[in-house]
Amino acid sequence: KLRLQPEVDLRVEFPAVVPDIEIHPLLTISFLENAFKYGIDPRSPSFIHILVEAGVKEIHVNIRNSKAVSRLNDITNGGLGNKNARRRLDLLFGDRYTLLINDRERDFEVDLIYPV
Repeated sequence: KLRLQPEVDLRVEFPAVVPDIEIHPLLTISFLENAFKYGIDPRSPSFIHILVEAGVKEIHVNIRNSKAVSRLNDITNGGLGNKNARRRLDLLFGDRYTLLINDRERDFEVDLIYPV
């Protein structure tokens, strides 16, 4: 947050109480990296909203970011990071997870639910 311009609305929400569960390291790193790479526009207001909810049976991660106008030409459909993340989820969870990616005109959203 300290490195971001005041025009960036960064919201991060974690559960107040986290159950005693084991999570897989770096499972969402490519989605988070993309949010910061493509979601921050130094010339206009932008946002990144991250929500993590943890229950005893599943974890829900929602990452939503604006699309930086200055970076729109850099975005390629279905980048390698997203493909690798989906492959890793397939290997870890098979069909027991839900990954929804919404690529809209002005924002991008990743909604992931996976078992613990």
